[in-house]
Amino acid sequence: MAIRGNIGLAPIAIVAGDTTILQPVTGDVERVAVSGFSLHNTAAANRTVTIYESPNLTSASGVAVAVYTLAQNESVDVNQCIGQGYVQNIIAVGSAVGVNAKISYTTYTSGD
Repeated sequence: MAIRGNIGLAPIAIVAGDTTILQPVTGDVERVAVSGFSLHNTAAANRTVTIYESPNLTSASGVAVAVYTLAQNESVDVNQCIGQGYVQNIIAVGSAVGVNAKISYTTYTSGD
């Protein structure tokens, strides 16, 4: 098993539809552990974001794990996901554009 830690992605712009935040099981990756996950509202109005754990890349097949309403320029940590291991996808659905997500994680692979 190989482990790669502290993998960070560039900020992800969340849209009003389904936005894939993390697609953990690809190639030889068996699972991931989320080490950091935050949302930041850059819009001039409140925005609501719902986070789902889903077996595919749609929120319709998923289970809601967190809902956040962010004021203008507010940032929050998505504590429901930090420290958790995932084999399913993490999807975000925003009420409108203007929220960015940042996530870091560790991968566990079946390779050497």
